[in-house]
Amino acid sequence: MDCPALSEHRVADQSGAFERVIWLEDEPAESGLLFLDADLYLQRVQALEVLHELRAAKKIPPVSAAFVSNQSAAARHVDLVCSDPYADFIAGDVVRWWRQQQPAPREFVIIGLSLSGLAAAHIATRCPATFRAAVCQSPSFWWEKGRFAKNFLLPAGCARNGRKSPAAITSVPRCEKRDTICSTIIMTAATIPPAGGKICARRCCGFRRRILRIR
Repeated sequence: MDCPALSEHRVADQSGAFERVIWLEDEPAESGLLFLDADLYLQRVQALEVLHELRAAKKIPPVSAAFVSNQSAAARHVDLVCSDPYADFIAGDVVRWWRQQQPAPREFVIIGLSLSGLAAAHIATRCPATFRAAVCQSPSFWWEKGRFAKNFLLPAGCARNGRKSPAAITSVPRCEKRDTICSTIIMTAATIPPAGGKICARRCCGFRRRILRIR
């Protein structure tokens, strides 16, 4: 992918099970936005251009961004459906590598759409010590009859199997105007308050949508 504002890297785990291309923005900041589905966000959604516009307009605080690619269409449909090994790769190997490249980021928000929106929610729930929030664009919470919402999604601070949920999982609906929805996604991710603040998080299960009040 030809994008002068991003540097291209390959990151692998120690076992060799995962190796993914990551595009990293040279904008070190204390907050890092990690986008799954890099090819969609960079080419179709044009997230990088929107990010630059929001910075120029001073509508968001300083943030750094990284974009994780899918190895293939087949791998996408394995990695992004609540895969624990993939979640551990993203929260462990990828974030560790990012911190080696840019020591500045202290906290991370993970972002995804459709299947990667489901993956973002799952990864943030599995690894709350790494990701304080997930922003999910039209997430595939219908997967396996709403299994994620039933089994994984809890209000912040609640624990299941010894793990606490992240500060917030915010679902963003579909929108015809890609630049508008992308702007909403990035602004939401960049301005989510720290853990402990009051946040409204939407969660979807099929066509039903409920509001959770997280304190």
